[in-house]
Amino acid sequence: MKNNSYKTLSTSTQTTMERATPSVGKRGIKPIILGVTLFITVTLSLFNVFFDRYSNEYITNYNDYPLIISQRDSTQNALLNSLEKGEIDKALFISRFKLNKKQFNNRLKSYTKKHKELKAKHSFLGRSSFKFWSYSFGLVLGYLFFAISNLKNNITKGSTYKLHYIDLSGIVVGIFWTIHHLFFTQEDFNNNKYVIVIITCAILCTIATYNIVKYYTYKDNIIRTLLDFIKRMKNKHYIDVAVKAKYAEQYNKALSDTKTVKQHADELDKDIDKTFNQLL
Repeated sequence: MKNNSYKTLSTSTQTTMERATPSVGKRGIKPIILGVTLFITVTLSLFNVFFDRYSNEYITNYNDYPLIISQRDSTQNALLNSLEKGEIDKALFISRFKLNKKQFNNRLKSYTKKHKELKAKHSFLGRSSFKFWSYSFGLVLGYLFFAISNLKNNITKGSTYKLHYIDLSGIVVGIFWTIHHLFFTQEDFNNNKYVIVIITCAILCTIATYNIVKYYTYKDNIIRTLLDFIKRMKNKHYIDVAVKAKYAEQYNKALSDTKTVKQHADELDKDIDKTFNQLL
């Protein structure tokens, strides 16, 4: 009979806990989306292997330069040979040389213009290519993620503010380069006013990040502490006190145990005080 009372109370408590705990299916796909996003964030620098550093048009145009130079030099050498052999006079040599120089200068200007256009077309957010941008920006995001993660862990462990300052310094650097990669180009980095603006924004974002991480870290700790207390209530205190009381009510005698109901109640009071002290 004693075992039946225990099983009935345990089953009832377990049913209540299951109702209060959301199932995996009800959680939706948000955790999956978040996990995939964080994975891509940390590993973004590796995805650059799927992109080309230069476009095919850029490579074709780039290979035209040595051909133009080779043709120019070959034409000039042919004129010099003709002059040395006496096939043309000095005046004709000068005329053809100037004409040749003008033609190849025009070709080089056209090449340079096309080269710049193709380079700009293949560039991404002020970087030479999306391949280079994804590589460097991916390293920054990974660095920033682990800096924030380390800050969260240090807050959870109750570490000193010295470690927090180290984490915050890493977050400032990570946010600095994040802003730089998203909104500025390499040329802007040489301008002091842009650097000051980025540093200011990075510091402000870091302060906001710290407060957000601190808030949700403490919130998670509170939830975790309360859940642990509920588990102890279900698996220990509830059974210790309720089963003994139920047994005494039904059979008008105490359940054989080394501890009295009062001792179990005192343990529960101590556990409650300990839990509240952790939350305050």
